[in-house]
Order: sequence, then C-alpha cells, then structure tokens
Amino acid sequence: MSNLDAIVATVEDAIVPGLGYSLHTQKAAGYVRERNWSTFHPSGSNIYSVASGQRVVRFLISDGGKAMLDLHTLRLNFQITNTDGTNPLYLTGRHPACLFSRLTVRVAGTQVEDILYYNRLLGMLQNFRTANAVASEGIMGVGTATNNLTMTSPGPEAIEPGETRTIVCDLPCGLLNSHYLLPIGRFPLEIQLELVKQANDVCMPGPLPGPVNLSTAFTIQNCSIKVDTVSLDSQMNESIDEALLQGKPLSLSLSTWNNQYFTLANIAANAGSWSVLLSRSFSRLQSVFINFLPTTFTGQWTESNLFTCWHGGAAADNVTMPNYNFVRDTFRFQLTAGAHLWPQMPIQSLAEAYYQLAKCLGQLQSAEGFSVGPLYRSTNFHIGLDLEKMAATPAGTMAFTGLNTKASNDQLRFQFDNVSSDTGNGYLPARQYVFCHFNTLVELRAEGVICAD
Repeated sequence: MSNLDAIVATVEDAIVPGLGYSLHTQKAAGYVRERNWSTFHPSGSNIYSVASGQRVVRFLISDGGKAMLDLHTLRLNFQITNTDGTNPLYLTGRHPACLFSRLTVRVAGTQVEDILYYNRLLGMLQNFRTANAVASEGIMGVGTATNNLTMTSPGPEAIEPGETRTIVCDLPCGLLNSHYLLPIGRFPLEIQLELVKQANDVCMPGPLPGPVNLSTAFTIQNCSIKVDTVSLDSQMNESIDEALLQGKPLSLSLSTWNNQYFTLANIAANAGSWSVLLSRSFSRLQSVFINFLPTTFTGQWTESNLFTCWHGGAAADNVTMPNYNFVRDTFRFQLTAGAHLWPQMPIQSLAEAYYQLAKCLGQLQSAEGFSVGPLYRSTNFHIGLDLEKMAATPAGTMAFTGLNTKASNDQLRFQFDNVSSDTGNGYLPARQYVFCHFNTLVELRAEGVICAD
C-alpha cells in the first residue's frame, strides 16, 4: 500500500448528498411566525442636494413590539433627478451609495460604525468584485450601459437632462451586511447618510471626448429603507428577554472600516520617497488597503473612481491602455508596526503588489478574479495587505487573528521608496488613502449597547 493509500484509509467516510435520505441534517425554525416586507421613511426633509445644504439623510428603524430586523435584506431606496436641463448626468464608483461620503450606524443610541470617505471605499470595493457581479446588480442602480466610458464594463448609464431614476442599493458595512436578526423593539437602529461635499466627488465633471459637457446637478428624494422584519413566537422572545435580564449579552461579531487620507507634498518625480504614520490603534486589524489620487483630474474621473498609480504610462482617458515601463516598476513598499514588517522583504513591483492584493482578498485560487481589470498600472491601483495570522485563503477560516496594535501601542508606518512617477500624464501622487478593515464586537445588553474594537 502506498503512503497516500495509507493516509486515505484513515479518512472518515461521509454519505454523498444523493444518498442522504435522512432529515437529521436539515434545520427547521418553527419559532418564526411570519416575515414582513417593511418600509421605513427618514425624518426631516424629503429632498436632499449638495447645493441646498440639506445633505444628511436620517432613518430611525424601530418597532413597538418584538419585531426582528433581518439585517442582510436591508436596502436603501431613493429617486435621483438630474436637475440640469441640458447635459446628462453620470454617476461614478459603480455603486449608487457613492453619493454619500459618510455612513454612521447607531444601535440604541450607541455608535457602532462611522465610515468616512464612504464613496471612495465603495468605489474600491466594487473593483474587488467580479465583473459579472457588478454587471448583474446594475439594473438596481445606473450601471447597465454598454458604452466605453470605462474599460471595466459595464459603463455607467446616463441620467438624461430632467430625468428621474429610481435606485435600490445595499449599504456595505459591518452591521448592515451581517446575518444577524436585530431586535429593534429593544435596540432601535439609526442610519445616517451624508451626501458628498461636492457633486464632482461622484458625478463625472466632464467634458468627455467629443466634447460632451456633463451635469453635476442633482437632487435625491423619496428615500426609504426596504428591509424584512421577522416575528418570533412568545417562547423565543421570552428566552431572549430572560438572557438579557440574567446579564447575558447578545454578541454581534462584525468587521468594519476606519478610513483616512494623507496629503503628500514635495514628492520627487524620480526616486521619490515618503512615509505616513497612522496613529489609530486596533485590537484586531484584519487588513489594510492603500490607493492614491493626483492633484487634478477631470473628464470621467472623480474621487469615487480614480485610483491612480505613479506608473502611469498613458493618458488617463477611456481608450488608451497603460504601457509597461520598467523604470517606474522598481519602487519599494513596506508596512511596519513596532518591530514587525509586512512583507519581510519590501514589495518591489506592481506584479508583486497585485499578488499581495489577490492574497488579501482570498482570490489566489479563484478562477473568476476581480474587476480591477487592465488598468492596474494606471487608474485602478490598490495595495492590499492581509495582517491576519490565518490569511484570507481557503485555510483562513478562523476569527480574531488580526494584528493587535493596542497592546504594544504600535503605530502603523507606510514607507514608499524609489518611486518614479509619470508626471507628463499627471500621475504624481497628491493624496494617499488608507482603508483599515478591523474586527469589532457589539454587545446588546439589558442596560444598553457596548461596542468594543
């Protein structure tokens, strides 16, 4: 018997699905009485715009009874109107929630998430999904066009002058994308969305080749939250109440975001070096993502969809492919926290940076890939580092293995060296964005809500 045969002989047999006639593996939920498709409306104004000053949309989702909010079904529903009577409006970021620069979530008055630069975060996350996934959800937003405005199709669909579009979208964050049922009678949910500070953070400023002038004037109205609420039987409700009264918390394990940006000044065009320090500490930091913006950008580019690489090599338009330039592909990057280094040897090429990004996203073994596309060397550049002890690969199924920077009070330091930028096409970095993905634990208690990060 070969060594492999000896090992296989010790493996426990399992019943193949087609022979699984027993019901012992099936799970029932007889304590669920009914599911309702519910709608919640915001407090305050019904019309919001960047120009009018009414920029914050607030929802308070509560119930006088024992309803449970099915969080993974929660969607934002609203209408957007292009108020420019002449020019079409194009939203960027490939996600309608890129209209908002900040998302705040509270449970029973306690803040559990506060995500800044939300529009740019969503634009980044859309690039990490497959092209098919992005395309399939376009019908709920403005992403079903087949024009060539982007090289990672589908392109954004125009909202014509005076036209109104109805949009339904999710709100990606830890709590609102979780599997939990939230008892909103005892723990009401508050969602606050803040519109971008200026319209061209999400609307293509134009002009496009042609030339085609574009609109940056819009209003949103008739906002609501669409979500399922579940009713449980009295015995299950009583068991939840009893657990709370006995001091047992309802624990929600989440992963959320802390986002910052740094202004880069006096960066040398050839062999430039810089570093930034992140003073925010984390108990369990899972991963970090880094991307850049240049000083100026026009046409189709906004804060929500432009992630420039100093490599450049081609004009930042919608038709020219980036050209490989070895001279600008010899940079060095490394993250340090105390005595620890990630990676131990600095990243020294775009190919290696892409490999680390794929590993961070758990895509090393995926045949689908993600929709960063062919523009990684020019307008779709991201660095991603997985800081968990068990990486985001098929083996990485363990929780709370991220980097602890609180215990040793370590500062995160991002060091870039030997960076040569394509200044002729405007790729010199001017802003560095750092997106930190970390674990947080929300405990629902009889006396209130505790959020530990």
